[in-house]
Amino acid sequence: RITQSKMTMISNERTNSAALKVLMDKKTAKLSGQMVMVNYVLKLLHLVCENHNSKMQSYIREQSNRKTSVDLVREVVALLVRLQSEVTTESVRVLVQALETLTEFVQGPNVQNQKSLFNSALLPTLNAVLHETYPDVPRRQVSCLKAKVASLLLGMLEGAKDATGPQQILDSIEMDPTLQGMETAVETS
Repeated sequence: RITQSKMTMISNERTNSAALKVLMDKKTAKLSGQMVMVNYVLKLLHLVCENHNSKMQSYIREQSNRKTSVDLVREVVALLVRLQSEVTTESVRVLVQALETLTEFVQGPNVQNQKSLFNSALLPTLNAVLHETYPDVPRRQVSCLKAKVASLLLGMLEGAKDATGPQQILDSIEMDPTLQGMETAVETS
């Protein structure tokens, strides 16, 4: 059950950094209750933007009718960056959901959300995910994780009218190791 105080903690821009530290306690081997809640919130955000709901996609980025607006696109990227640095068998589910949620934020395409992702720390993080082997995570989960990265990259390119976005991806994603990793994933699956 999600309480009002927990929702306030998640939506309050000032507490998000502190919330991320609580969520990713290195001493915890299992998903904490907060991580389970974050996964549900990510799924909710995913669902409200599903089917290219452009009004909700834009609202997720900027709540112009509110005194304080929280760019949830950037917040999900911040969560993804944090999760990527400490992937475990348990946390990979939240990482996959974050990637799926970001994909829904940009599909349609939603050009402003695409720009927000291109102007964030996302691409270096995706590059790291593509190259990491995650030896403590089952291969199937690693393959799913990398497939979600590919889906997000495709979503970021959807409707591209110039070479800026594709060039940023080419500049950020090291293709040779990525292709080798994909071949290895196919061979072992």
